[in-house]
Amino acid sequence: MLFLRVLVALGARIPVLLYRDRFCAVNKPPGISTHRSRETGRRRVVTTHLQRQLRRKVYTVHRLDHRTSGALLFGFDGEAAGECHARLRAGRKEYLALLRG
Repeated sequence: MLFLRVLVALGARIPVLLYRDRFCAVNKPPGISTHRSRETGRRRVVTTHLQRQLRRKVYTVHRLDHRTSGALLFGFDGEAAGECHARLRAGRKEYLALLRG
């Protein structure tokens, strides 16, 4: 977990799983917040890192917890993000958890 956080902090690329005209899906590593908040302060966050990596504005469709890894969706405009969000809410969700201990 610390290794991935250090890689992103040093400028490593966030893996892009799917890239379309209006949205993309990326593999969020654990230990990095999805977007800025009071708790994150000035730490690196996925949205900022991805905007620099793709050289375009991204809009968060949904979030994952700071310690959670997995697929994250981003729209390239507010309308695309809203459409993706609506489809996620209307669909069925399945979660896979890998636990230690």
